[in-house]
Amino acid sequence: MLRKSVIILLGLLIVAFLFVFHEPLLQWIQNADRRFVWITTIIATLMSLFPVIPYPLVGSVIGAAYGPILGALSSGSVPP
Repeated sequence: MLRKSVIILLGLLIVAFLFVFHEPLLQWIQNADRRFVWITTIIATLMSLFPVIPYPLVGSVIGAAYGPILGALSSGSVPP
């Protein structure tokens, strides 16, 4: 029970953080160098292996930040 409570609390803290800081984070992602896409790809891969936030939500945020083509490539949404 304690583990579930900690996971729910962690998820709510992440959602609250993103709600408060979504605008500066989005500007930082869009103004960053294209090398940042590699970091985003690594983070998205780790988030798919250890799912704290549902991965479709992660993929849609990456797609909204980078656009449909680069977002699909960096989130792994392109079929082989």
